[in-house]
Amino acid sequence: MGSKSLPQPLPKLIPANQAIPTMKGIINQYQAVREGIFQNVNPQATSFSNVIQPLINIDNATQGDIGIIAMLRYASPDQASRQASEEACTLINEDQAAFTARSDFWCLIKAVKEGTGAPSLHFEARKYLNKMFLEFQQFGYATLQPEQVKQYMERRNRIDSIRREYKQRIHDDSRGLWFSLDDLAGVPQHDIDRFEKHSENHDMRLVRFQ
Repeated sequence: MGSKSLPQPLPKLIPANQAIPTMKGIINQYQAVREGIFQNVNPQATSFSNVIQPLINIDNATQGDIGIIAMLRYASPDQASRQASEEACTLINEDQAAFTARSDFWCLIKAVKEGTGAPSLHFEARKYLNKMFLEFQQFGYATLQPEQVKQYMERRNRIDSIRREYKQRIHDDSRGLWFSLDDLAGVPQHDIDRFEKHSENHDMRLVRFQ
């Protein structure tokens, strides 16, 4: 009698006080894998299996926790969880940017991309390789000098920081606009019921921006 495979377990929510330590642990795993590739792979003998596949493996092993932590920025009603998520995501984004700025890895990835084995890759494997190659290209490799690459990384991190701050301000904005019940005609009653009532004019409802 054939055995049945168990369903994939549900993802576990990560509490606010564990979001940053968990993300730091994930970053350490990524860095260990990358350093292992750089230390063990001969630039003259690069292949998909010894350069790209280890990166895919660590992605697959960590994306669940990363996704849960990132989700807390938008879905958690708890301010501490949202703040911890923002800080944790900043850490992983900065680590990814630092990795993409490494010229030594650009040489390895470029060699794999140009290798004769690349066209024979499975569609998903080729897609991953092309995505990684493009990310390094966007950092200016083959067109910019090392100092220019560094400046690009700093500016991109700054833009990411501004974008996160903007999203957080929108999420935390408790303001809104007052509408009459006539203005809200057609809005489902269960939505109207959760809008705040005016203290004096009970026909007015506060619709918050967030």
